[in-house]
Amino acid sequence: MLTSHEQELREMRDWVITGDEIEIRRDQRLGEGAWGIVYRGKFQGCDVAVKEIHPIIMSDRNRQLFEREVDIASRCRHPCLLQFIGATTGERPLLVTEIMECSLRARLYDQTDPLLSDPEITTIALDVAKALNYLHQKRDPIIHHDISSGNVLLRRQGDRWRAKVSDYGTANFVRQSSINYAGNAVYCAPESVHEDPSKPISCKVDVYSFGVLLCETCTRQEPNPQQRRRQIDMIRNDMFKNLVRNCVKEYPGMRLDMGSVIQELENP
Repeated sequence: MLTSHEQELREMRDWVITGDEIEIRRDQRLGEGAWGIVYRGKFQGCDVAVKEIHPIIMSDRNRQLFEREVDIASRCRHPCLLQFIGATTGERPLLVTEIMECSLRARLYDQTDPLLSDPEITTIALDVAKALNYLHQKRDPIIHHDISSGNVLLRRQGDRWRAKVSDYGTANFVRQSSINYAGNAVYCAPESVHEDPSKPISCKVDVYSFGVLLCETCTRQEPNPQQRRRQIDMIRNDMFKNLVRNCVKEYPGMRLDMGSVIQELENP
């Protein structure tokens, strides 16, 4: 039974679904992030991923922020973005998306798996770059602000992995909440960590994080800001190495934009 609030939202936003439409399989936990726990679930007979928001985040203000960010996510459609299906609006919101096989982080650090080949890395990097370029090129540009190997999800297609970027609609929501968000600070651009009027926040923060992600993918090493130069030097492929260097410049204006990143990857 829909509450009057849920009925009003449904009339305004077609992404609103009710909790009784979702089956959560709590014995099949897929992961946990800064703002929620992810479970395998079912929605209208289909396998999906269901994120349950941490209760510590929720307040009246943050619930409004969540609904705003999800509303944005519902308008973003790109093959390299994780497909958003819908969300509830109750005391502890649930967000439903398509389900993928694993995260890039899980794939990188599973020691039973071989290193990714250069063609596989190129495909994954291109998928991420195309997703970010789409967000950045919208009429009102969207900054993901949370690019990491945990937020890049993979699905096997033929002989290689294909990637999709997740959490593109809720990254800002998490940053505005009270939860400790330092877990992904190792991917952050300098202007995201230290407020500096000469380096304003822009889409270039995602470019920096993309460079860190590409370095991690090539080296299979956890990002370490203090060891960044050494980690970049470890990259064997010169094209990847130069691309990373051009993404992690200290000053945003010196970094590539995502369109240029795509060109570099498509025309090595």
